Amino acid sequence: LDVKNVRPEQLFYWHDEVARQITGESPIQLQKYLRFEDQPFLPAQLDAIRTAAQRDQAEYGFSQLRLVLCMFRWHNFKEDKSEAITTPLLLMPVSLTRKKGVRDTYVLQAESSVAEVNPALRHVLRQVYGMELPEQVDMGNASLDEFHTQLEIQIRASEPGITLHKIDKPQDVVK
Repeated sequence: LDVKNVRPEQLFYWHDEVARQITGESPIQLQKYLRFEDQPFLPAQLDAIRTAAQRDQAEYGFSQLRLVLCMFRWHNFKEDKSEAITTPLLLMPVSLTRKKGVRDTYVLQAESSVAEVNPALRHVLRQVYGMELPEQVDMGNASLDEFHTQLEIQIRASEPGITLHKIDKPQDVVK
């Protein structure tokens, strides 16, 4: 795969169009981003995810299915400075449905515009560094840039020498 030939709009990452669809709770057709013809295992995996979420909804009253809006890569300087920890930061509750047809289609839809800040990460950062992250972020009223700024302020208040980098484009990850 030559990443130079992949256009950013062909990837499913947080950019203006995807943000508008998710925060507007609009359905997202996954075949726009997934190559079902090249990956024949995708329908079976999506069906397994979909049925597990439906089973959770029926048994527990809620689905555990979440879309990760952004990841947080950090180092725990109090334990192992060299170990990079990558964990989901913002989680959006979503539903996954299948529309039957000659070729089944899969649709992802946000259940609300409110994203959850990863509760496990929030707890660890509070215990280890005294950082107070919000439980939720309304992505309809706030942007990832605003959340990034709030997080950066808290990090700098704890330790001015630590920087928070933001990766905006998928090409930046490859570099």
